[in-house]
Amino acid sequence: MQRALRGLIQLLGALGAALAVLFVLFAWRLSSGPVSLAFLSPYVEKALSAQDGSFGVRFDDTILRWAGWERAIDVRILNVRAIGPGGAAVAVVPELSFSLSAEALLHGDVAPRSIELFRPSIQIVRREDASLAVAFGTGETASDVLAKALLSKFAEKLGGEGPLGYLARISVREADLFIVDQQLDTTWHAPSTEVNLRRDDSGIDGEISLNLEIQKRLAHVTLLGGYRRESGRLDFGIDFADIVPAVFSKLSPKLSALDAVGVPIGGTLLVSMTLDGKIEAVDFDLHSGAGRLDVPAPLSQRLNVKGVQALGRYLGQSDLIEFDEFIVDLGKGGGLVLPSSDGHRVPLTRLQARGSISTTELFFNIESIEAALGDASAVARLQMIEGKNGIAVKGEGAVRNVLVDSVGDYWPKPWGADAHDWIVANLSEGTLHEAKAEFVASLGSDGEFAINALSGEMRLENVSVDYLAPMPKARGVGGTITFDRKRLDIALSGGELNGLTSDGGALAFTGLDQVDQFLDADLTLQGDLDRALDLIDRQPLGLASAIGIDPKTSKGVASTRMRLHFMLEHDLTMDRVQVTAASKMADVTVFDAIIGHDIRNGELELRVDNKGMAVSGKVELGTMPGTLEWQKSFDEEAPVRSTYVLRGAVNDAQIKQELALDFAPFSEEFMQGAIGTEIRWDVLGTGEERMTATLDLTQASLTLPQFGWFKQPGIEGAAQIELVLQGEKVIKVPAFSIAAGDLTAQGSAAFNPEDGALARVDLDRIAFGRTDVKGALIPGRDGGWTVTVHGPSFDFAPIFGDLFTLDAGTPEDDQPGPDLSFSIELDEVWIGSASEIKKVKGTLARQDGVWRSVRLKGNVGDGKGVEVLVEPAPDGNRLLTILGDDAGDTLRTFGYYENMVGGSLKISGTFNDADSGSPLSGRMSVADFHIIRAPALTHLVSILSLTGIVEALQGQGLAFTELEVPFTRHEGVISLLEARANGISLGFTASGKIYSYAEIVDIEGTLVPAYAINSVLGNIPVLGSIFSGGEKGGGIFAATYKITGPTESPKIEVNPLSVLAPGFLRKLFGFLDGGESTSEAPNN
Repeated sequence: MQRALRGLIQLLGALGAALAVLFVLFAWRLSSGPVSLAFLSPYVEKALSAQDGSFGVRFDDTILRWAGWERAIDVRILNVRAIGPGGAAVAVVPELSFSLSAEALLHGDVAPRSIELFRPSIQIVRREDASLAVAFGTGETASDVLAKALLSKFAEKLGGEGPLGYLARISVREADLFIVDQQLDTTWHAPSTEVNLRRDDSGIDGEISLNLEIQKRLAHVTLLGGYRRESGRLDFGIDFADIVPAVFSKLSPKLSALDAVGVPIGGTLLVSMTLDGKIEAVDFDLHSGAGRLDVPAPLSQRLNVKGVQALGRYLGQSDLIEFDEFIVDLGKGGGLVLPSSDGHRVPLTRLQARGSISTTELFFNIESIEAALGDASAVARLQMIEGKNGIAVKGEGAVRNVLVDSVGDYWPKPWGADAHDWIVANLSEGTLHEAKAEFVASLGSDGEFAINALSGEMRLENVSVDYLAPMPKARGVGGTITFDRKRLDIALSGGELNGLTSDGGALAFTGLDQVDQFLDADLTLQGDLDRALDLIDRQPLGLASAIGIDPKTSKGVASTRMRLHFMLEHDLTMDRVQVTAASKMADVTVFDAIIGHDIRNGELELRVDNKGMAVSGKVELGTMPGTLEWQKSFDEEAPVRSTYVLRGAVNDAQIKQELALDFAPFSEEFMQGAIGTEIRWDVLGTGEERMTATLDLTQASLTLPQFGWFKQPGIEGAAQIELVLQGEKVIKVPAFSIAAGDLTAQGSAAFNPEDGALARVDLDRIAFGRTDVKGALIPGRDGGWTVTVHGPSFDFAPIFGDLFTLDAGTPEDDQPGPDLSFSIELDEVWIGSASEIKKVKGTLARQDGVWRSVRLKGNVGDGKGVEVLVEPAPDGNRLLTILGDDAGDTLRTFGYYENMVGGSLKISGTFNDADSGSPLSGRMSVADFHIIRAPALTHLVSILSLTGIVEALQGQGLAFTELEVPFTRHEGVISLLEARANGISLGFTASGKIYSYAEIVDIEGTLVPAYAINSVLGNIPVLGSIFSGGEKGGGIFAATYKITGPTESPKIEVNPLSVLAPGFLRKLFGFLDGGESTSEAPNN
């Protein structure tokens, strides 16, 4: 088995070696030259001739040649001629190569599998009707018989009838090609053209490579595509390079438009067309080198470009060219003159567009345009629409990242002249990130372009806005501009103006389509108050100066909204600017703001316009917290130029220090505590200043210590005062009024014009309690007051009680109070709760808290006279004298004793002002009087069963002939020193103390019945002293008594052992009873 296998291998090796030798010998023979195969010629002629007899094929020879290792053995026929029915040659091919179909040979037929034509002359014709024809030959001798038969047969399905039914490939080598366009009346020449066509079951595929001869230059063009039998269409692509369309413009007048394209173009065309030459679609992908483009109307200009790219398609049915991408590179320094712009050239380095344009009528729709404008960029859309008067163009676009200082480079002035002028002139610095615009323009038949409608929007950043020269510019502003042909609006955001930050604002320019244009500015600013005031003080506004505020003297923070309206003109003055400003201010300080006082810690709102200004809010004026309302009129003819209203709570010290109300009844001696205040200060057009202060005295304590009147906090009270000022000095108080509790006061005041000091206070009326008087107060140089009082009624009780003390009205801080000098003339003077003196005249003078001089006369009771005198004594003390025509009425009126009737009164004494409390020592003498309804005395005599005396006391009264009361009064304690009274029926003595403040008595003495008889023995020398016990005013028979306790219900004691004892025995009984009584001041 192994031997047999080895033998087989050796046999195959020997056969292979033999075949190799034979192949080398055959190749050597072919390389030596062609080998004639003439015996095959009849079979080839038959295979290539048309079966329908339309032509027959003749040639000189059939040869076999070596065509190189790529083609190997090649069968060719030489000088091939297609002979028509008439015997004339309808096509000539110098050389033809073919391969035989193995399938046909198996069927006993000789048929070509492929045909290759070498160096033929071929003519492709586009006829007038757009149909295509292919012919062999040139000029008029060209015939399409062979090509038509060959191509029509080739177009049939592979494997059809006849020798050409097996033909799968047709190739043309080094053809001399002529393209004749009868529609354009021109011919192109393409030497050395290569053609390869391949047939399969679906149709024909192939490629054509040609070198198009253009102005002695060859442009290489390659066509790839095929024919689809099912659809009956030709689809092929064309690759070409370095073709300048402008050179074709001279070939035919119909190609003259190509002169606008002066750039070398290359790229690919994908064509879809029918066999009859109708182009259904052409897809293109083109690019060019540097050159020129002539742009038609309405742009009408020549552009020098670095290159052009175009990607899109042509739609034959609609005659539209659709651009997916159209790019023009103009390079650095490129530009485009815009239509209807007076030659305005926009920087343009690159343009990219997408859209469609008609090839047969005036129509386009540019969906997208992207332009590189140097450092900026732009996008746009253009669409042709039906306008009112024919064709119109609607466009919209946006420019991005434009330096604001370069806006004029991109915006033609005729495209919105007024908006353009203002933006270019008044916007600077910063960046216009995006500017959008929409327009409608008419497009005339001559290409004339006119803007009919324009609107747009711009987005700004870090821009400076010169909204009203010469005021400071707003810097670092962002925002959005919207505009049309009638108005331009700028919505601002951020930025800085005169050191103030902006939260936003708006500028509106109106009347852009009118003769006059107007600006409405609405700005919102925040920052330091002095910067805000400085802003509104700049020309042409001058508002801070108009309200009298120096921005340099103001501090705080402010949030301000300012509105301006004015016509755009060069020489703008304040009277032509309508201004409205509103500001919220915090931590405000304005030095020397109102009546010489600073405003501090203000929380204010300000409103100002051309007519005036209004300020309101919380402030501290000097040291006075409250709310402020300030109105200022800019009308020079206004009667009131400024009005300040301050409301708040002040105290008595602030009334004096801040408001200069240092006179009665507004001085701190009168008012103390919290005082609700409303101050209105008017500055008149005459320069005079008037202030009205309205005071809420409810929470204040009010005191008239000299008059004994006071109001506690919580009782309603109000006051009002009007002042006239000049140079921040009060020169007059035309009127003031007070209503607090039961106090009513009205009056006026005058001031010295030289120094502004108070000169006089006139009281038109002062009424409280039982006081209802008029008068005047005149301040003295030493701080005292001269007071004149007259009127129907005056309550003198507090002052009257003060006559017998150091100073009953001395304040708690031991200050004596001001010196007073009274001159009074009153119908009625009350000196106690139910005591009055009528027809009172006189004077009073108090110095250092002491009433040094009193001279008063009046009537008591039924018109009986009374006189009170206090006058200085030679030793520096004061002498007191009280004289009364009716002792009972006088003492009752003065509140000392209620139960005396009639009598004459004299009280004399001396104030020892050298001692503390100025004790008063004196004597009261009363003659011829009666005592009635005296409860203590009645009780006392009833104990002694003195029935007649009791009846007298309860009836007409008990008559006395005299009363002598030596006394001292010191610090509210009245001491009686052996006071005595005597009458026919009764006499008594008394010693002890009366505690007037505590209303307690501690008195003891002797009661002498039947005094006229009982006192006779007491008056006998020597014996009288024994009988009376040495008691002055005592009698032989008398009773001792003691009265202690409250004055209203005292305890009365009578020693029963002493009732009928002689005087010398009464003291013995008193000793046995515990000794003489001594009185101690009881506990209060």
